[in-house]
Amino acid sequence: IGHMLSDEYINTDCESEITDALLMNEFIESVEDFEVVKDSDHLRVSFKVLTKFGNVEVDENVRR
Repeated sequence: IGHMLSDEYINTDCESEITDALLMNEFIESVEDFEVVKDSDHLRVSFKVLTKFGNVEVDENVRR
């Protein structure tokens, strides 16, 4: 409480948490091109998910 997290930590932690969760699905082969952009209220998270059935582009805004 009361401390700020660095942009680098937020980017690394977001990527790690999302990638780990997605790779639990046996049909997902990898997560690539991960990017996090932070503003005062939101994180914009974008990445590509490679599956056995094709690729999916994800681009979401997440309220912090």
